[in-house]
Amino acid sequence: MAIESDDITWFDEDDLLGTEMSFPSGSAWRLESKIYEHSYYEEQSECEALEIHSEARGVFSCSKVSGSGPPTAVIEIRQQIPWWKTATKRPETRAKQASSEIPRAFSSEIEALSHLMKAGCSSTPSLLSWKKEQQAIDEWVPGGYKLSILMERLPGSNPGDSLFSGQMPRDERDSLRKAFKAAWL
Repeated sequence: MAIESDDITWFDEDDLLGTEMSFPSGSAWRLESKIYEHSYYEEQSECEALEIHSEARGVFSCSKVSGSGPPTAVIEIRQQIPWWKTATKRPETRAKQASSEIPRAFSSEIEALSHLMKAGCSSTPSLLSWKKEQQAIDEWVPGGYKLSILMERLPGSNPGDSLFSGQMPRDERDSLRKAFKAAWL
């Protein structure tokens, strides 16, 4: 039986909710609820051809346990996951896929958040801290990357896919794009 990406929960709430995460800024945070998760579950040949990794992202609301910062925030966790059809292989086999390199997309996200924060953009969360770790033997890709971004929780809603899918009225899309461009510039 083939396992589809939608059949796998990469960030199990039973394992994660209630756990604490510490960041280099000196703050510690408790994961309270999962907002969403998404994965790019690719075949080995696709990953190698595009020089990418299979990856899962989970976004969690969290509360401050200690240190400086607002009382609540958001943590985005990005971790390397096994290639397509290898999630059930032994840890030693999955460990051969491990990469400790920070993906370009993650570096770009940190750079963009930093730039927009310095520019005073009110529609983008402030970057509070981030960290890089290696996955343990009992995680999806032992030795693979696990990256976490701690950021401000903004009021309002995330337009998400509706911004690009045509579900949002044209005038709202244009207004959001104009505001983002002004903030970026």
